[in-house]
Amino acid sequence: IPFYTLPDAETIQRKPLSDTTHLEHPFRPHQYVFDINDYEAYIDQCHYILNRSCGRAALLRGGYLWRVAVSEVSFDKVLAGPSGLSLDPDETFAVTLSNGKKYVDDSLKESEILALTGVYSCAAG
Repeated sequence: IPFYTLPDAETIQRKPLSDTTHLEHPFRPHQYVFDINDYEAYIDQCHYILNRSCGRAALLRGGYLWRVAVSEVSFDKVLAGPSGLSLDPDETFAVTLSNGKKYVDDSLKESEILALTGVYSCAAG
């Protein structure tokens, strides 16, 4: 079950640009045989993602992403609130009320979700 803390956007500082992730899911050729090295690369990539601000968003997301994140991200980090406002709207979950008041929380980009769920591009025959 997804969970959001949603503090007032006016109370959140800007997120450092250096905290954003730029991911492309790995490509493998036709008939590639996956091995332990692929699994270790997946674990390393998860560790990299989860130890950035988007790790908090993965834990908040629930489901499989929560399961991947729970061993890396502390619940204290979740309860501390959003990591900051991002210039990238894909990194922020926002709710705007009819009076214009905006509440925000961290969100995962599609590329981060794909990486955490182990998606690969594989060539077809």
